[in-house]
Amino acid sequence: MKIGIIGFDTSHSYVFPAYFKELAQKTDDKYKAIQVELGWAGDPSTAVHPEELDNMRKGISDIGIKGVDSLEKLIPQCDAFMLECVNGDTHLEIAKKILPLKKPTFIDKPFANNTADAKEIASIAKKYGTPCWSSSALRFEPTMLEAIKKAGTCLEADIYGPAPYFAKGRGIVYYGIHTSEMIFTIMGTGLKSVQTNWQDDREIIVGTWKDGRKAVLRGRRKPIHGFGGTVHGTEGSFSFPGNGDFYAGLTRNIADFFLTGSIPVTLDVTVEVIAFLDAAVLSKEQGGKEILV
Repeated sequence: MKIGIIGFDTSHSYVFPAYFKELAQKTDDKYKAIQVELGWAGDPSTAVHPEELDNMRKGISDIGIKGVDSLEKLIPQCDAFMLECVNGDTHLEIAKKILPLKKPTFIDKPFANNTADAKEIASIAKKYGTPCWSSSALRFEPTMLEAIKKAGTCLEADIYGPAPYFAKGRGIVYYGIHTSEMIFTIMGTGLKSVQTNWQDDREIIVGTWKDGRKAVLRGRRKPIHGFGGTVHGTEGSFSFPGNGDFYAGLTRNIADFFLTGSIPVTLDVTVEVIAFLDAAVLSKEQGGKEILV
């Protein structure tokens, strides 16, 4: 299966293919069927990290991926796609071009920068029956998954992580996608409302679920540390450091998706994750008002 990379403004464009090769070498020959040989850099004017594009292109070239001049040239040469442009504002227009082709597609985080775009992308995929999913690697962080197992039925979550802002990212959406995915892995769906307490160096976002449970996202900008948190459940409270190899879990799931069609995160879940972040931005903009979703 020939996988086409769309977007070079993230190290994922070459880190993920490197993990695919490692899977084939160290675990199972079946992963040799995944061939990532071509990619399109995307529009540099929309890149979140334009200053890194030259380094990204070098990493992509070093792993053996050749660039093509346009998305239109890439499409007919691929059996499936990895949409790696990390500016969520670009995803809907690209999705309109590739999802009707019914070729399996992984959309890297953030799936979209707002709920309306997320719903439309999901609608296109469902309309054409195109296998499609999205996730942050932190959904597969092993120390968190172990804490979830120990906690029993999960009642609440308290998660922390970096929350830097970038000019072409939409506030907390761009990097808060990681901590948000962790929260939804613990809590599941059923979000009711979101409220943000925003300060220059940090923000605290509280999500309330329809059954009354709550989750707290603590995003820091000064200083920026790693990820981690606490799962509160029927069997007790279990903290975790968030320092496991989360890329390994995500890339194995992406590889299995391309080989078998298995989808570990449904689009309905992903749309709700984006709705959480969208509401967090709106709450910040409205002075901390509680936003219903």
